[in-house]
Amino acid sequence: MSMSISVLIGNSIPSPQEVQRVVSDLGFDLRIADLNAAFDSASGFRPMTFGPTEGPVETGVEMYVGGAKAFARDNGVEVDPRFDRVVSFRWGSKMDECYSALAVCAAIAKAANGAIFADYQGSFVTAEEVVAEAEGASKLLKR
Repeated sequence: MSMSISVLIGNSIPSPQEVQRVVSDLGFDLRIADLNAAFDSASGFRPMTFGPTEGPVETGVEMYVGGAKAFARDNGVEVDPRFDRVVSFRWGSKMDECYSALAVCAAIAKAANGAIFADYQGSFVTAEEVVAEAEGASKLLKR
């Protein structure tokens, strides 16, 4: 069974460089592998690493970009009209993928002043709640 979380944002998706900066500012030991591939042009598996720079652990998460209206319709939720796009993250049972999804989702929400919908809860959550979940997932990682 897979789990997912989504962040609704305006028309502009923050760059991978900006998201990486926020991920680091939040204190997460996670690095986006390709900072030159814009998120909206690289849907699918997004490689990442964590741990020491010498011999890091390779991980990543499935990322997809879509329209906010279709997301609202598909999930039966109302979406603030200022949100045009949604970035969704999907992962399976691996804790490192969960960590990647939560950390990057929270970073995009903070960088773009977005709203996070936790599909696994069926409700909107705050970026701070997702940061706390990512911190909890980080403690369970094998480094």
